[in-house]
Amino acid sequence: MSSNFQYTRVNFMKFIGAFLVIVIHTHPFFNISWGLNFFFVNVLARIAVPFYLVTSGFFLYSKVAHLNEKRNKEKIMRYLLKLLKLYVLWSGVYLIINLPAYFSNKSLLTGIIHVIRNFLFTSIDVHLWYLLATAVSVYIAVIVLKKLGWTGLVSISLICFLLLLVTQTYSGLINETIIGTGISLYERIFGTIANSFIMAVPFLTLGMVICRYEWMNQLKHSGCWCIVAFMAMIVEHFGTRLLGISTDYAVSLSLILFTVVFFIYLLQKDQQSQPDFFLKYSLLFQQGSLFIYLIHIAFLRLLLVIYGQLGIENPRLITFILISFASVGSYLCLQRITVVYQWLMNPIRGLKRKQGV
Repeated sequence: MSSNFQYTRVNFMKFIGAFLVIVIHTHPFFNISWGLNFFFVNVLARIAVPFYLVTSGFFLYSKVAHLNEKRNKEKIMRYLLKLLKLYVLWSGVYLIINLPAYFSNKSLLTGIIHVIRNFLFTSIDVHLWYLLATAVSVYIAVIVLKKLGWTGLVSISLICFLLLLVTQTYSGLINETIIGTGISLYERIFGTIANSFIMAVPFLTLGMVICRYEWMNQLKHSGCWCIVAFMAMIVEHFGTRLLGISTDYAVSLSLILFTVVFFIYLLQKDQQSQPDFFLKYSLLFQQGSLFIYLIHIAFLRLLLVIYGQLGIENPRLITFILISFASVGSYLCLQRITVVYQWLMNPIRGLKRKQGV
């Protein structure tokens, strides 16, 4: 495939994924219907983060597969630095927004310890973990491939998937065991396993495996597989909820399958045709997805303060709509202010321009 080839449908899905993340954080149908809200929050929206990670792994493969080449090492290093600088920058933004939550009704020392712990092991706010987890996972993948090869990376990924399954969809199976107690202690210290590198490593690996073994050229009837896998997600997620054996739904067996076949389906469609609409807005979809992901919680925090001041209950569907429009609007506006946008979204490039490099 040409290096100039555009994966327009993949970029579009990344853009849609940003709104699915907003769904997770707002529960838009909470006051309307339990079943409808559960479907959107714990089935449909759970596609977003695994899809992001598989996409990152797919495009990362060409660099990790040829680590001996200096330019690939430099590309990986730039990618890691960008993720880490974005994490530090946006952690600062959200620390300012969340100062009352961190320091109200507690000593200064306790607040500082809380900030340091979250910055290092979870995140300053609920969504920033993705940046740190991705950076750490890329580094782990590079080291493991050097030392243990693909067999080692795939083996570690399988262990991570097992940990995720028993702490998410099937957590009820181990809650009263010594394993469950150990995992609970770990999460109290280091944060939720599903919001860490343990989530990112296996899905990044899946993306790299898809590229390495060219699954997009081998899987037949990928659209049918998508339907089967999605129906399995509905059954598995609703089933484990009704059985009372799940605490969350970030990872499930059917979600893993669906993420793979759906990503392959989009790759195959992109190889077959490039509609004008997707081509025209591909860059907007690609860049806007990350910005919306990063900014939407700021609007959520603002709206919750406004609701509190007005003394009204959170109108969740309206909140989802307002955050979605505000996030897209802020992206379109800030994109026109090049200096600010580069500072917020591309700190490495912005730094180089400032230094005249």
